[in-house]
Amino acid sequence: MTSERELAETAKAWPFEEARKLLKRLDGKTPDKGYALFETGYGPSGLPHIGTFGEVVRTTMVRRAFERLSDIPTRLFCFSDDMDGLRKVPDNVPNKEMLAQHLGKPLTAIPDPFGPDSSGDEHESFGAHNNARLRAFLDAFGFDYEFQSSTDFYRSGRFDTALLTVLERYEEVMQVMLPTLGEERRRTYSPFLPISPTTGRVLQVPILERKVETGTIVFEDEDGSKTELPVTGGHCKLQWKPDWGMRWAALGVDYEMSGKDLIESVRLGARICKILGGRPPDGFTYELFLDEKGEKISKSKGNGLSVEEWLTYAPPESLSLFMFQKPRAAKRLYFDAIPRTVDDYLTFLAKFEDEPAERRVENPVWHIHGGEPPREPAHLSFSLLLNLVGACNADAPEVLWGFISRYAPSASPASDPILAQLVDYAIVYYRDFVKPAKRYRAPTSEESPAFEDLLAELERLPDDADGETIQNRVYEIGKRDTFPSLRDWFKACYEVLLGQEQGPRLGSFFALYGLPESRALVARALAGEDLARADRFALIHRTNLWGAAETPSGLGSEIAATGPVRAGLQTLLSHYEVRRLLDLPCGAFGWMAAVDLTGVDYVGGDIVTDIVAANQATHAAPGRDFKQLDLLEDELPQADLVLCRDCLVHFSLANIGRALANLRSCGARYLLTTTFPELPDNSDIEDGDWRPLNLQAAPFELPAPIETISEGCEEAGGDYRDKTLALWHIEDLEADATAFAAIAANDWVLEPKPLRPNRPLSEKPMINQLRIYEIFEENKAAFHARFRDHAQRIMASYGFAILAMWETRRDARTEFVYLLQWQDDAAKDAAWTAFMADQEWKDIKQETSAEHGNLVGAIEDRVLRATDYSAALGREAAATAS
Repeated sequence: MTSERELAETAKAWPFEEARKLLKRLDGKTPDKGYALFETGYGPSGLPHIGTFGEVVRTTMVRRAFERLSDIPTRLFCFSDDMDGLRKVPDNVPNKEMLAQHLGKPLTAIPDPFGPDSSGDEHESFGAHNNARLRAFLDAFGFDYEFQSSTDFYRSGRFDTALLTVLERYEEVMQVMLPTLGEERRRTYSPFLPISPTTGRVLQVPILERKVETGTIVFEDEDGSKTELPVTGGHCKLQWKPDWGMRWAALGVDYEMSGKDLIESVRLGARICKILGGRPPDGFTYELFLDEKGEKISKSKGNGLSVEEWLTYAPPESLSLFMFQKPRAAKRLYFDAIPRTVDDYLTFLAKFEDEPAERRVENPVWHIHGGEPPREPAHLSFSLLLNLVGACNADAPEVLWGFISRYAPSASPASDPILAQLVDYAIVYYRDFVKPAKRYRAPTSEESPAFEDLLAELERLPDDADGETIQNRVYEIGKRDTFPSLRDWFKACYEVLLGQEQGPRLGSFFALYGLPESRALVARALAGEDLARADRFALIHRTNLWGAAETPSGLGSEIAATGPVRAGLQTLLSHYEVRRLLDLPCGAFGWMAAVDLTGVDYVGGDIVTDIVAANQATHAAPGRDFKQLDLLEDELPQADLVLCRDCLVHFSLANIGRALANLRSCGARYLLTTTFPELPDNSDIEDGDWRPLNLQAAPFELPAPIETISEGCEEAGGDYRDKTLALWHIEDLEADATAFAAIAANDWVLEPKPLRPNRPLSEKPMINQLRIYEIFEENKAAFHARFRDHAQRIMASYGFAILAMWETRRDARTEFVYLLQWQDDAAKDAAWTAFMADQEWKDIKQETSAEHGNLVGAIEDRVLRATDYSAALGREAAATAS
């Protein structure tokens, strides 16, 4: 049987090729220092970035391959150039004024602007703080490395011998460097950067004298005095290119890779290393990453994708795979690369277990996991999960697991941790990138017969048919129906059923989603249903668009707003002897939980899957059930009374007609629904918008209700005080069946109005206030937690009306922006005075600042007054801005 070492000797994977080069360099023998030294470098003036990760993970892959080829011990140094002078104040740090006073000083000689960390520990310097961030970053990925500090090496004397050699061979080093510099820079250049004994700054000054015998240099200090300093002991450091070559010589670095942009610097460093008597390391030149526009990713520009952003949407192993694949080719590193890379990783992982040994060492997962990759038994692709999230409108992992466990009964979050991670990632990626781009369409008249065939084939299959069987049926339909190619058939399926141009293997998707659900999906598409509607209401729920503090169902569903409703409903249920109540939509069941439903069987229905799942898990009980129901499409459960509160106000006129027609046919005795009887005319909207609605006005013209419950609505300064729950006999809707059909057919059309949330505004003149806070990437999570959990609550107690909140970036500065509304300047000033004097708020600010440092930098405050030709601005600003 061939050993792993023998396989490594012929493996074609690039880490093995690099490892064999290094072994040849060492002539197969352990160096005199006792180990082969791998190195990566890091400039700690900023935070670790995607290039840092790429260099360390690729170097680690070569190191692992080398260890399979040889018994020579290895070490990996992650070297921090923390003795560099601070050239400018970073944008993303607190205490900028303090830092500005230390410009030019070594990073390890500057106080830490962040203060104590969450554990109360305080770093001794800005450089130490950033070094700790680097180590935490590397540790999070489990890298095996040794951290090394430039300051430590310079000050401890470990570079002294090499520095004295630079002084001795000064002219040779200058001959290497001067041709690379401009004429003006040549006149002042020196490889030595003395540290001023008077100011502590790293100086770029000409060297007036070199004294090799004493190991010193003479230069003019910032105060004009001629100063002599030793080049050893941390009194000087080297310019970065000579420093790189000196470090190679001093440490005996055997392997260091670098980017294409540093080819010339590597060449110069190698020449200097040789001048100092060292041997330049073997290296590997990797290509650079490109952003979505094809431009080079730059840490200073902040373009492209960060490590943190990738890890928001995908596991770290997928990022390692991205780094493994084609390192010598320039690649776009952007969000759209994530799903394909995750699926590539899963494909390689699935292949590994059944591959022969000689193929395993070529498999990327061998290099990602050091030869021991984990198992992923479920074999569900990331793209399949993304489409499952979309099909079932799920924001909660448990909803997806309901489908997954039916498809793969042995799968569970406990037994399949990789799949459990992927489920969470899929929900977030779908929400941020897939959902906003979805565009459903109805099948054309030419395509409809094929979709009818698809529905018929799915109905003929048993519910437990496997993905391959289903795929064969889908494939046959595409072959026999009138499509130019199979690609056109599948593209039509994706656009009609999933709202996108590309998609998963349909057989696998239908099997995972479930054949009953898949049949319903095709039937809904054939019926012309708007498949995006459920998506829209799920988005409203998830983002809490209406801005209520208690519930995403909106302000009208908060306990304080439902007192008259709860009392009136209880009276109606008793008076009309209601034994079965259908609440549609039920929303989050918040205020309804406070209603005494003794003797009443309750069914709560909602179109949003996550709401139903959460309610079923939390509130289901004997006589209380929750179902996913579409008021427009589904056959409704039997009930004595249907409560349809704050629902029709969110529908277009056409869909209100469809809803009333469906309610008319459900067999209930009564309908209790929202109406605004003082509204003279109805207007049209898109589904998911809001406007008041008078069901007794055109085009509905329902008769007078038999009972009403005045809600006592106080929103918008009382502009909607007529908001009412009105009770009609379902049979009273019978006479209007033709009218409802006409409305549903869009024979009665008004111009849609813009989207606005369920917080209508009074037309009274008001002022707005725009607040802009500078916040810091380092501790912005703590800022958001403080504002979300404390500031909003305390502000609300003093009458603050926050319309919307945003986070933005400007000139590399992160900002938190929010918009408020006030009756007038006096109300604004009084509220702010009271809020700033609030003792609880003072205590919270003091505690959070002590734990996290300053959370807010500069603050801008602007009062906005509407022009006389401006449209009214109010709660709808939140929806418009989002």
